[in-house]
Amino acid sequence: MNNWINNPQRFRVGVEILLFTLLTIGLTTENPIELVARNEATPTGPKPAMGWSSDWALGCEIITDDEMYWEGEQMARRGLVEAGYTTLIFECAWEIGYEDDWSPKASVVSSQNLSKAAFPNGIHSFIEWIKPLGINVGVGTWGGKQLCLRDPQPSSELGMEAPRDLNRYIQSIAEAGVVYLIHRPCDMATPEFLQNPEKAHELDSRYVAMQEAIQNTRSSLFYATGQWGSSPLAQQKKANSWRVSDEQLPTWDSFIRTLNGVVPYAHQARPGAYNDLGFLRLARFRKMQLTMTEKRTMFSFWAAAKSPLIFSDDMERMDQDTIEMLKNRRVIAVNQDDLGKSITLRRRYPNHIDIWTGPMKDGSTVAIIVNWSGEDIKDIPLDDMGFSSARLQDVWSGIDIGHKEKVYQSVIPTHGSLFLKLTETKPSPPKAWTRFTIDTAEVVAPAKVAMLGTVKVATLIAPEGQGSVVWNDVPGGGTTDVVISLDYINAGASESYKDHGNLNFRRAVIVVNDDPNLHFPIHFPVTGVTWADIYPGFLASIKLPNKTNRVRIQGLDQWAPDFVSLSVEKPAAQAA
Repeated sequence: MNNWINNPQRFRVGVEILLFTLLTIGLTTENPIELVARNEATPTGPKPAMGWSSDWALGCEIITDDEMYWEGEQMARRGLVEAGYTTLIFECAWEIGYEDDWSPKASVVSSQNLSKAAFPNGIHSFIEWIKPLGINVGVGTWGGKQLCLRDPQPSSELGMEAPRDLNRYIQSIAEAGVVYLIHRPCDMATPEFLQNPEKAHELDSRYVAMQEAIQNTRSSLFYATGQWGSSPLAQQKKANSWRVSDEQLPTWDSFIRTLNGVVPYAHQARPGAYNDLGFLRLARFRKMQLTMTEKRTMFSFWAAAKSPLIFSDDMERMDQDTIEMLKNRRVIAVNQDDLGKSITLRRRYPNHIDIWTGPMKDGSTVAIIVNWSGEDIKDIPLDDMGFSSARLQDVWSGIDIGHKEKVYQSVIPTHGSLFLKLTETKPSPPKAWTRFTIDTAEVVAPAKVAMLGTVKVATLIAPEGQGSVVWNDVPGGGTTDVVISLDYINAGASESYKDHGNLNFRRAVIVVNDDPNLHFPIHFPVTGVTWADIYPGFLASIKLPNKTNRVRIQGLDQWAPDFVSLSVEKPAAQAA
């Protein structure tokens, strides 16, 4: 496969996007976390969608109205509808063309008897049939030719032509009573496709045309899209939700891939516009299965990230413990909070824990702490959440943990998590930084300096220590850990859900004073679609034992990210 990620001539696009990024956050001390906290929008638009999709549960070959009704009945019978999961989605296999007025034509269900359609009596008839259960209906469409197929096909032209009257198409769906539309003209959005400006323009133009049709018809459809590409049209994104990575599978690695995929976009979530982390895959699938602990971590993260909560497993395969988990009213309340702001990554301790936090409408803060290692007592610094003290509550149980100062200790199981609500908070003292740019760095070959607009970056830092970026005279002189902040670029996204070697992050190591005992591994999440998307303010901890130190960043078993700057926290006395 032609992989742009490790190509020395990586395509660098979006200078206009780069300049916008730099003007807004790239050259400030603010990172996306702080941008979330300050921009409190007035709640408008729909809440994250909640429901069930036929996609993985029933596939895309044959779907009958009877099957779909049965799934809806089970959702109602087992209390999921009452909990808020009210949208039943015909993901695919329901349309084969258009009527004379450009409304969708329902597909034939069985190639054997050709006797019944997915909507044999029309979409509206099915909606009226299932409405007494408290269930609404959503549909999925490509809206034209499929641009990037998931499975190899003899032709890349698979799919119907786009409706000539897109306004009428949308109007007919809305008039039938459909409330949710998922639109994925690119079913397998590889980095090579998303980073290519011409291909990305073609994809993004499809999304823009669809959202304009929804606006033109004044439809209240919840509009969900796949991943947007790198074209300038992406700045016109007005969808209610958009995918941030490829399909979710019921595996821990898949969760890691998705978690890293949302890092650069988490701060964009707002009322009526959300990052879609993909379907909740909770039942066993072939040989893949999550533990109950992993399911709970995944569900907690989806909820706090304000992702749509849409699961896609056959209801018959859903065990009762999983059903009860999905119905937890306190977790759902976080997801449906009026403020509509996602958690963002605060700190990452490699092979230990992640700490994510986000604001709530009532002034509280929610936090997710994910355990990457074995079961152990974890020390969770409140400063990593932005506070010196706070009252903690367990979101799952509602139990008041009490008032904590500086550090909270808790046992977290392997692949488990804490889901906390923080109130009565006291902010941490503000940090001050000493910043080092590439202008003051030594870039060791084969790495080199490249220009992005007017900004210098250290790029092509190869695996196994081949090339590095080095800063000298970095202040230190203590025995405790020092917090550093890195501005970097990593567009080395996973090729697909089958790419098990890339979980949307890159490993690098910081070596202090070229001392083999002062090696600090860092795991850098992806930063966006292109190699022009800078992520500012990624925090890590290292030791700087000398008054002045030499700090080197080099690759481990893969290419390192590109680096823009290193900042070192000033001691409290200097900061004051």
